[in-house]
Amino acid sequence: MHPQPNVPSIASGWSVPLTLSPRRALPAPHFTHEQFVHAVRAHVATRPGCAAVKTAKLTYGVGPGYARGVTYYGAWRNGEPQAVCFVEVCATGEEGATHECAHILAGNIAGHGADWKAACATLGLTTAEASGQVYASGHFALDVQAFLATLPAPNDGAPAFGSASAPGIGLPPTTGARGRCRAGWGVRGGKSRGAGSGSRLLKVACACGYTARVTGKWLAKGAPLCPTCEGHPPLKQSANQVLAAILVKGV
Repeated sequence: MHPQPNVPSIASGWSVPLTLSPRRALPAPHFTHEQFVHAVRAHVATRPGCAAVKTAKLTYGVGPGYARGVTYYGAWRNGEPQAVCFVEVCATGEEGATHECAHILAGNIAGHGADWKAACATLGLTTAEASGQVYASGHFALDVQAFLATLPAPNDGAPAFGSASAPGIGLPPTTGARGRCRAGWGVRGGKSRGAGSGSRLLKVACACGYTARVTGKWLAKGAPLCPTCEGHPPLKQSANQVLAAILVKGV
């Protein structure tokens, strides 16, 4: 078959100019805030002595409004004999995922004390602050710095709490008190509610009415025993102090 007149073809030996349309940029891969915090947790869990952080339930959510992260101890059951931590990295606070992982390692008595800071260092957060920290690459160990540099920024949106486009929606603000730590109200000598509002000693009591006070450090090693009751049962904390120890809020 002969080609039609004036129509270039390979058979005719004519050269056919190739015109390329403008190249379209490929869309950035979808990367969510949830993926970000889980990626951070997965990396720091590979560091020596850090595997325990993998056991916690890790979420990204709204939070209570004044914190960028919340760790609830013994609040998630996953079929294992003992309940594990439930960790919520709060909206606008995804950079604090390592901070919350340190609470998992340090335990519910540590608060933001020396044990928690040691856990931060073990996880690769070498400069750690109890609240309001403005994170920088120099705050992390070199391997964590290198890993964070490989993560894309989340592109699934951003919180808009209290914005002009959504007034009165009843969600926590992103300004004001957010970032303050409520851990330690009434324990460890805290002054978050003014001078004298906290006590370094924890009150423990027996059903018979015998009471004593002990530091969190020694309570973590074992409760004192009642000297008056038969069998000398261990003294227990009040419900309010148990709640303060179980619920650690911060970043």
